[in-house]
Amino acid sequence: MTKEEEQGKEHLKNNPIILITGANGLVGSRFCELAVPDYKSLFSTDIEDFNINNKEAIKRWVKKEKPEVLINFAALTDVNEIEKERPEGEKSKAFVVNAVGPRNLAEVCRENKIFLIHISTDFVFPGIVSNIGPYSEDAQTAQGSEEISWYGWTKLMGEKAIQEIGGDFAIVRISYPFRASFEKLDFARSILHRYDKGEFYPMFTDQSITPTFIDELAEVLKKISEDRISGIHHVASKELTTPFAFASHLIYKFRNEREVVKTGLMSEYCKNHPGVAPRPQYGGLETLKTQERLKMRFMSWAEAIDELYLQNSGLRISF
Repeated sequence: MTKEEEQGKEHLKNNPIILITGANGLVGSRFCELAVPDYKSLFSTDIEDFNINNKEAIKRWVKKEKPEVLINFAALTDVNEIEKERPEGEKSKAFVVNAVGPRNLAEVCRENKIFLIHISTDFVFPGIVSNIGPYSEDAQTAQGSEEISWYGWTKLMGEKAIQEIGGDFAIVRISYPFRASFEKLDFARSILHRYDKGEFYPMFTDQSITPTFIDELAEVLKKISEDRISGIHHVASKELTTPFAFASHLIYKFRNEREVVKTGLMSEYCKNHPGVAPRPQYGGLETLKTQERLKMRFMSWAEAIDELYLQNSGLRISF
């Protein structure tokens, strides 16, 4: 192989043709913003023009764009609203989008030798006293729908479908994602929004979480795409925190206020709000194996907040 051919092969490796689903969402849109300068062939779509529940539509997109990598951000994520669909079972809208859709993508990707990257969630784990996190990449997930929210179950069934179909794929689990300005509020900006409106509520001190900074996730997805790193990956802050500690540092950083966050207990909240969808209380994602596999160092949750602050130059985040 000549030097020019080797350079061409390396260029193709580092500039894969990528097809994106759910590109207008909170997570997918930020990946596209950060990836566009690096990838010349990045095709972003959303549910209006790419329905992952229509297998023929998937085939048409694949035939048209000929992607080497397909990243699936498409999902329904309103946890409390999705919980209302539980009685509908596999006929529920969330199940169709979050479980059947990924199966369709996996089948088409396997048939066309496309590397599939699927975005999942820490809600596939129960996070209860008898089965606490943080969970490693190969930890056992919930064994029944009654252990987790209906949202978590539909996402878990999406994971299972991809694994059953096989092919070349990566499953990337994230947790409580946040980013700089976007039309939809996320974990961090909803806290600031409520604080500014005087509607701030007590934050849990008895819940363990590992929030995901979406900018860091974007770098991980670029790495996985370029090097075709298959398997299950966890992308989240490298250490546990609580909603109370997270909110306290966030408000101090952005509003220069200390000791204004009131404490609350998730256990008490759940007792008083029986209709709310269950969430992992003792959850969180371990990321050590993913960091080692990708040769990357993930930020702590406090470092991610600091980076978020620098991006906004201390100004109010737009909502």
